[in-house]
Amino acid sequence: RENGIANLIEADTNYLNFGVFYPGKIFKCNLALTNITEHTHIISVYFDSSSAHFEESLLPKAALPEGLQYPIANSEKTNGCWHFMLSPSNKTFDKSFSASLAPHETIQFGVVIKSPCINRPQRFFSLVKVCLSEEDLMSQLLDSGKDSLAVLSEAEVVTPKLECCKELIHDPTGMKIVPLVIKCDSNIQRLRVPFKNAGGRDLELILNVLRYPAPDESSDAEPLAVCRCLPNTAKIPSGAISFISICVSQITKEAQGKREQKILLIKIKDTLMMYSYILDCSFIL
Repeated sequence: RENGIANLIEADTNYLNFGVFYPGKIFKCNLALTNITEHTHIISVYFDSSSAHFEESLLPKAALPEGLQYPIANSEKTNGCWHFMLSPSNKTFDKSFSASLAPHETIQFGVVIKSPCINRPQRFFSLVKVCLSEEDLMSQLLDSGKDSLAVLSEAEVVTPKLECCKELIHDPTGMKIVPLVIKCDSNIQRLRVPFKNAGGRDLELILNVLRYPAPDESSDAEPLAVCRCLPNTAKIPSGAISFISICVSQITKEAQGKREQKILLIKIKDTLMMYSYILDCSFIL
């Protein structure tokens, strides 16, 4: 018998593929376990957090994607990639749970992954293990430490590549600066700033403009103008260039011939990824 528990409990898959996503994203895949016997069994489901690496011989053969180099690093220990299970009984996020399965009963639960914020593409692997609980009488006949079902999960995290086509780099600080020229004789102006999505996936952006007081300026001083992103969201297809519209209003009489800096903050939707640019505003007639 190659694996004793495989004669008792069956998983609907031995490979969970979360696909490709950006840092900070949260995804869920469902996994179903079925008691294929005429007797009730108590199982324990958990993540392998003790192995630093996975050898090829320990992984489910049908699950192995091509091109892997062994041993595979366990992301539970080395990559800071967070995995949780959505317990089918109390609907809480846990690292493990136990369940009693009646004859031919099936339970389904979610395996959740959240990637850390990284600055380079990376693949993450973890192993979900299913074994008989010590409370199950059959566990005395099986070595629960070795006799377990294994389900491999894989996720690939890629980093977005957003570039402003008008940006300048401030050498001493490395800050990205976008120069804007604002005419004082117009009450409302719309300035279009081009951005390129140089990555391989579409980008959904959340936009905001913040005040950036000068070192000698009080934080409660009146701004020379009010800047907003209208609309405050944007979607840029992969490889495309799109324009972000900045609406300038409430220009004061004192603005002529002066400069004011603001911060353009761009957040990748549903992630923790952010970009910031200094808007260097020059006011002219």
